Amino acid sequence: MECILHLGTEKTATSSIQAWLYAQEARLLDQGVAVSHAIGKPNNRDLVAYFQSDFDDWFKDRGILSVSQKKSYFRGFEENLSREIESASKKYNKFVISSEHFHSRLKRQEDIGSLAEYCKKYFDRITLLCYFKEQSVLARGVYSTRLVFGTSESEEEYLKKITPDMLYYNYHRFLTRWEDSFKPDKIEAVIFSEQLFEDGNILKDFAKRCGIQLDSMADSFNQARVNVSLTRTQRTLVRALNTALPRYDKAGRLNRVRTSMVEQIRGLSAPGENRAAFFDTAAIYALFDESNREFAKKFLNVTANPFEPPETVTEDVAMDRDAWEMFEAEMQPVLSGLFGSLLKGPKSLTPKDGDRLSQIARKIRDGKRADDNDALFLLRKALAVHPTRQKLRNEVLQLRARARARG
Repeated sequence: MECILHLGTEKTATSSIQAWLYAQEARLLDQGVAVSHAIGKPNNRDLVAYFQSDFDDWFKDRGILSVSQKKSYFRGFEENLSREIESASKKYNKFVISSEHFHSRLKRQEDIGSLAEYCKKYFDRITLLCYFKEQSVLARGVYSTRLVFGTSESEEEYLKKITPDMLYYNYHRFLTRWEDSFKPDKIEAVIFSEQLFEDGNILKDFAKRCGIQLDSMADSFNQARVNVSLTRTQRTLVRALNTALPRYDKAGRLNRVRTSMVEQIRGLSAPGENRAAFFDTAAIYALFDESNREFAKKFLNVTANPFEPPETVTEDVAMDRDAWEMFEAEMQPVLSGLFGSLLKGPKSLTPKDGDRLSQIARKIRDGKRADDNDALFLLRKALAVHPTRQKLRNEVLQLRARARARG
């Protein structure tokens, strides 16, 4: 039986692919293609965690903080998976495993080697399938994901951390590491571009590369996208929330109130709202030009950089960016204080306050600048939570004075 190991990478429609795989499982089985029910689904993340030697947020979310706790959590895991594979091999000819976390979390050569050793025991043939997105586009999506998972750093702060030798962004290093460990029968390295997909559809492209007959699946390829990146408004709101309410509480437990609020913010999106990058995409592109050429030469059999240069930031976009950054800088402390007020004392808010908050939220969503009255309202709510903060009090007094001066 052949194993098709889908490595991601992250932000290349992996969530949509995984949702499609399990939604269409019965039809895939008819074509001799099996998926797993022993390694987490639809993202087969548990398999990554099992072979992962370092601990990350996946473990912390589950209260796994030591090697002994990990052993307890995964007791019987390998045996169950082995039985599943052996059973599937009697009826099916392909076994698809998919997780973008192969890209982001399984970084140590020895961990990849352990996974390769396991796979070689049970599969006659191994194919590594991986999609690759131009790094500046990837960085934008990754920052969005980092916000969802709790960071309060700015996009600029995150981008400064990106260097040419980072395994996550250096595709030549990344895929070479997997090739060295697996020595697979086949490597399918694919540029993530609608222009290159089968009929411009990522699901259809993935299916074809897995050897799935497309005609019988034609009605399944138009499912809605999953895990879409945050818009500007959503990024501003989630970042402020992260400042007021960390991902984990003081006891180290996942804060489910915050998780719920993030999901609600993700639902607050105007149709067509801008998700484009403000930062200097050309600088990120240049960082990886050399390694992308090495990647292309080795895995795509071409010598040029396989990615189209990103669009340059025009003067209009730069002005828009500067205005938004000023607006966000002004609103971050106010929104953080507001979230703190809502979380600590929701009963102090009246229905009239709720209406006013909705009006301000719509302004933010629509990219409109909040006025002094809006700022005064939010600052007064923040001051009610932090009555001893002199800076807040001074800002309230300044706004009141400015209002009186205008008559």
